Amino acid sequence: MSTELRDRLREIQDALGVIDSTEGVEGVLGVGQAGGLGAYAETIERCAAELTAGGEEPGEAAERLVGAAKAVRRAAKAAERYQVNPLTRDFSRGRFALATGQARVRLGRAIDVLDGVPDTVPDPS
Repeated sequence: MSTELRDRLREIQDALGVIDSTEGVEGVLGVGQAGGLGAYAETIERCAAELTAGGEEPGEAAERLVGAAKAVRRAAKAAERYQVNPLTRDFSRGRFALATGQARVRLGRAIDVLDGVPDTVPDPS
């Protein structure tokens, strides 16, 4: 994977952290960034596709990137639902926070795998 794409993944991870911690779903909708979440998901999917382009079996990094892209898409969907249905805004806010948090963690672990950082979480078995 090129260093450009790896740096882009780090930027997306940082951006998701800022959105989740400071702006939340209201900030994303307030500045019209819900479409930006879709662009993040596309970039993440492109990186995962690049990892599996050689025809080999997808590794842990590619699987984590696919999971991160799905989580970002769930966050975008929660942001849209927040705007459409005022009765379920509290649920949408929670779904948005959960999805962005999952995406950040999965992106972080995928970047660690790509950088060769060993997994520090012990095996539960």
